[in-house]
Amino acid sequence: MKETISTVFDDLEIGITLHDPETGAIVGVNSRLEELYGYSSAQLKEMEVADYTPADSPFTQADAVERIRAAAEGEPQTFEWQIERSNGQQVWVRVRLAETQLDGDRYVIAEIRDITERKEREQELAVKDQAIEQAPVGVTMTDPAQEDNPLVYANPAFTDLIGYSESEITGWNHRKLQGTDTDEAATAEFRTAIDTEESTTVQLRNYRKDGTMFWNRVSLAPLYDDSGRLTNWVGFQQDVTDRKNWENKLTALHTATHELMSATTSQDVAEIACQMAENVLGFPINSVNFYDEAEGGLAPIAVSEGVTNLLDSPPVLDSGLAWEAYQHEDAHIRHNLDKSDDLYNPETEIKSEIFVPFGAYGIMIVASTEAEAFDETDLSLAKILASNIESTLDRTEQEQQYRQLTERISEGYYAVDTDWTVTYWNEVVAERVGIAADDILGENIFEQFPQINGTEYEEVLREAMELQTPQSREFYYEPGAYWIEIHAYPDEDGIAVISSDITERKEQQHQLEAEQAFIQQSLEALDDSFYMLDANGYLERWNPALTEITGYSDAELAEINAIELFSEVDHERVTEAIGAVLETGSAVVEAELLTKEGKPIPHEFTGTRLTDAEGNVRGIIGIGRDVSERRERLRRLQKQETAFRRLHQTASTSAPFEEKIADLLNFGREYMGVEQGFFTRFENGTQRVVVGVGPNEQLQDGAEAPFSESYCRYTVDPDSESPLTVTNAAEEGWKDDPAFERFGLACYAGSKITVDGETIGTICFADRNPQDREFTEIQETFIELLTEWVSYEIERAERERKYRRLTERISDAYYAVDTDFTVTYWNDVIATRIDAPAEEVLGTNLWEYFPEIEGTVVEERLREAMETQEPTSCEYYYEPADYWTALQIYPDKDGLAVISKDITDRKEYEAQLERSNERLQEFAYILSHDLQEPLRMVSSYIDLLEVELDEYLDEETQEYMNFAVDGADRMRGMIDGLLQYSRVESEGEEFSETDVEDVVDGIQDDLQLKIDDANAEVVVDELPTVQADYDQLGQLFQNLLKNAIEHGGSGTRIEISAAKTPSGYQFAVSDNGPGIPVDEQDDIFGLFDKGGDSEGTGIGLAVCERIITRHNGDIWVESDGESGTTFHFTIETE
Repeated sequence: MKETISTVFDDLEIGITLHDPETGAIVGVNSRLEELYGYSSAQLKEMEVADYTPADSPFTQADAVERIRAAAEGEPQTFEWQIERSNGQQVWVRVRLAETQLDGDRYVIAEIRDITERKEREQELAVKDQAIEQAPVGVTMTDPAQEDNPLVYANPAFTDLIGYSESEITGWNHRKLQGTDTDEAATAEFRTAIDTEESTTVQLRNYRKDGTMFWNRVSLAPLYDDSGRLTNWVGFQQDVTDRKNWENKLTALHTATHELMSATTSQDVAEIACQMAENVLGFPINSVNFYDEAEGGLAPIAVSEGVTNLLDSPPVLDSGLAWEAYQHEDAHIRHNLDKSDDLYNPETEIKSEIFVPFGAYGIMIVASTEAEAFDETDLSLAKILASNIESTLDRTEQEQQYRQLTERISEGYYAVDTDWTVTYWNEVVAERVGIAADDILGENIFEQFPQINGTEYEEVLREAMELQTPQSREFYYEPGAYWIEIHAYPDEDGIAVISSDITERKEQQHQLEAEQAFIQQSLEALDDSFYMLDANGYLERWNPALTEITGYSDAELAEINAIELFSEVDHERVTEAIGAVLETGSAVVEAELLTKEGKPIPHEFTGTRLTDAEGNVRGIIGIGRDVSERRERLRRLQKQETAFRRLHQTASTSAPFEEKIADLLNFGREYMGVEQGFFTRFENGTQRVVVGVGPNEQLQDGAEAPFSESYCRYTVDPDSESPLTVTNAAEEGWKDDPAFERFGLACYAGSKITVDGETIGTICFADRNPQDREFTEIQETFIELLTEWVSYEIERAERERKYRRLTERISDAYYAVDTDFTVTYWNDVIATRIDAPAEEVLGTNLWEYFPEIEGTVVEERLREAMETQEPTSCEYYYEPADYWTALQIYPDKDGLAVISKDITDRKEYEAQLERSNERLQEFAYILSHDLQEPLRMVSSYIDLLEVELDEYLDEETQEYMNFAVDGADRMRGMIDGLLQYSRVESEGEEFSETDVEDVVDGIQDDLQLKIDDANAEVVVDELPTVQADYDQLGQLFQNLLKNAIEHGGSGTRIEISAAKTPSGYQFAVSDNGPGIPVDEQDDIFGLFDKGGDSEGTGIGLAVCERIITRHNGDIWVESDGESGTTFHFTIETE
């Protein structure tokens, strides 16, 4: 049988089974069935239907047998069945049963096809059909193959949407839903999409069966069969009326918001907002109330006409629903107000209200006389409106603050519009960049400052403008060579910029960072322990020194409370110190710090309270220092302090020098632990003991020895250490030294005495027995200090001797005071001059003995010299002694030395000179008035005689008359010259900034006629500006130029120049004329000296010299006597 089935059925693509027509058992299968079921032929013959059918399948073995028997009786069976393969996969099959004959036997053959894919497609289609049928949007389908593309399907959602039944719309075209106001553009878009077979979506007005309009959002798409033929159009219909209305309201809100943005005051905001509420929400009863602190409630700022119709004068709301909503910032709707107990006005006609607070500013109230007038959409719109009101009020408030700020801004501030045109420029930025507001307003910022193009400065400005967000930046502004901080604040009109020079702050920041780095490095390098404790006493931070000293690791220290690092004996003291730090701010405590091994190390801990920016205690910060060495050093210092105190006490006594040094040497030998102390001096190769203390007979007062056989020759050797110390001479190589052989000193310590850089002796301590240890550093210091004191005392004594010899030779009055103004020297001259004997003045305070000089220039100069340590001087009339004195004051660290010179005679001479000058002025007045008048009369009468007697005068007489007139004119010129000469000192102006070049230009203009007549050339170099009398400087240059023109002849070249000198300027006026004879040059500046060829008065150069003298300068002439002359003069500026 198997071979027969394989031969007949294995080539088929379907599964074949042969069944016994009576039992239904499988008697044969082809290979395709084995693949389909996943079982072998042998397995299938042993299985029943339940073995390859899912457990929940209703198809049973009995059903299978029944269908097989029916097929065997001539009734073919076809059915669909779900099987379960050997791998558990469920597969749908279509079974066809029929009777058949094989090899003479009767069977039922089953043709079995896999229909799983078809069943899945059918299931998918069924789901889609269900989805379309139950879709919440209207779904329609039209047939383009039929005339007018009629409606062939509509889901329930569509019929619900339009109000028509399914039977009423069958065969319809969608045009049935349109009305007269349906947008033609939308319908045209539909037609275009259908013509081009493209999808489209439009919104248009449609009308329901009852005539109500609704906004329909229609999406239309073509459907094609497998061959690409258009079979249907599918449409999706959605009612978007609410959304459309919302969009319209949002559009109205957007428009209103733009109006709101134009408001500049809070009153404008309120009025626009009130109108917006009516336009956007559609309710005519509304008000905008601001909180009024003075009224203590919500005052109506703007109300609609609907409100005024209901209430003539809206009240300030300080209670009720609106007040409660404002206080709790609660935006909400209240309906059925006629049933509420919380109404501010129970008699109102209003039944519904929306309350929407806008921040702390106030509240917007929208009302209706209907009970259920508002929904959540209205509330949402009202909230948006309120938010815009708040934002606008924020803006207007900020703008007001901004205006106030710009008026007060102390930093550089400017503004540009969107085209980068400067619209504001304050004085700070004008001063910083050197451009006034008038010069830059209306100009392009980048054109005016091309140096910022391509810099970080430009980048900040452009980012702010482009992003419309504030930008801040700090950077180094290379063109200005300073650090700058820019804050750019953009808005729709442009950018406001605050520019701060932060160079100083940057330098401070850099310094702070450097200090922080230094502190960090210092803490790490610190030999002392650094610690920081939290408020509970646990270590928060420490430096490496603490881990090194204690032996604990960082991890171990992090878990340790500070008290655990001390022995119990110190716990109470440390705890008290911690409490003291937290209470008072700081404390110091000494305690034994325990290492990890338990070793105690004496430490001093300094703690300071650590607080945050708000003053809250964070913990303790401090330093722990190992004081082991300090304790030992303290012991040594106590001993040292005893020695130094003795040195100071002895040195401060008034005893004679030899007595004081003997006392110190005696103390010193005990301090040094030796038998002998001695002070020596050297003369002519001999060492002489000046003072010797101790039992050694060789080292007593007056003992002498050859310098070559002394220990001191090594003490003063420049190559030796100072002080020189020997503890065991025999062991240190001194056995064969002449000094050891002569004195036998086994130990020695000596230091040299130096006066004015010359070594003159030594201070020594010695013993004939060796020391068992080295001299200590403190002992060596004692010797050095003692030597320095002796050097100072000898030098001071020598200085006093010289001082006395010097002052004895001073012929002027001389005195000295110390730093407390106690008189320390008073010579005989000053004693005699003011009748104040030295014995009375010495040791007294200068101000107490001479109270009359307090508050005078004398006190001022003395105190100035003492403070500045710079010499000074002054002149003063001392009335008690009736004389003038000139004081020269010389300070040093010890006080003041004062030389007082009697200048009474000089002062009297100056007074006489002043009187002479006054007489000279009187003489000048006489010259200018009394003497010139007769001269004018002489000239006038001669001119009159010449006119009256002209025809009677012979040539010789005419010549005599001309001589008389010329003489009178020359006399007037001389008188004018003398007048100028006398007025240089008496009538000069105060010195001021004078442009010399301007002075010379003016003089050239005055002398232009003379210059032209002489065909002269005047060349002027660049001239400086000096402190001078403008008019006198002009007179000086005029005299010198006239002199050069008159003496130089025709075609003279005159050059005027100036050169800088250390103390001012040197000027030169040069000409290339015939020059001035050498023998005349010495007298050229004298009065009436006019040279051999001059027709002048001989006073001009004398006036020049007098002008230069008044200006603290010098004037001189240079000429080789043959060609060319140069007049030089100087003007001091320093």
